[in-house]
Amino acid sequence: MRTQLLSCLMIVMLVLTITGCTQNTQTPVTSKETVQAMLAKAVNISSMYYEINGTLPLNANDSTNGTSPQSQFMTIKVWNKKPYLKEIIKITTFGVPTELRIIQRPEGTYVYNPFTNEWNLTTNLPQYATFLKYIDPAMIKDLLNNQTITHFPTQVIDGKQATLVNLSVGLLNNQSIAISVWIWNDKGVPLKAIIAMNLEVKLRLVLRFNNYLFQDIANSVFNVS
Repeated sequence: MRTQLLSCLMIVMLVLTITGCTQNTQTPVTSKETVQAMLAKAVNISSMYYEINGTLPLNANDSTNGTSPQSQFMTIKVWNKKPYLKEIIKITTFGVPTELRIIQRPEGTYVYNPFTNEWNLTTNLPQYATFLKYIDPAMIKDLLNNQTITHFPTQVIDGKQATLVNLSVGLLNNQSIAISVWIWNDKGVPLKAIIAMNLEVKLRLVLRFNNYLFQDIANSVFNVS
């Protein structure tokens, strides 16, 4: 069961995993070009740190909004300095925690081995550990180009003006994923996402991006020696 649920999560990440309190709807942004220009701002960000918090109720009838012990909790710390990326991924499923540390460098991807205290170059990563490459404004832009959307309301997320983009992704066998993404107007990066999955089971993943720091990251953060 746990493997099946992780597989569902991986499917979502491979399609688009992006990510808070929502309040005060403002004047809607009706131009797709305006949203595209907003997303383009993220391309110019060369170095940043942020965190992702996610909850996935493992019971489709869970009414606790992801606070039940029968939920999967995800916390990811991200250091991104092009072309380097470091992630510390912590996932708790049914109260059982797992942690994975990876560093992506031009020559490949390294995974930290806590038993040997070494970074090992690898090509064998679990798919959920590589999903950050899909959290990219370019992916949202591609999806926008393939969908007819004319209404982009703006809302305030954690005190930041954001634009809501609602996307849908059709899968095989009448399965689908509906994605609501709040994009930070000033930076073009996501602040929050709600992903409703109509797969073999219906699941609702909530992701929140927070603690953004737009500043230079020391190269030593990405050392693997």
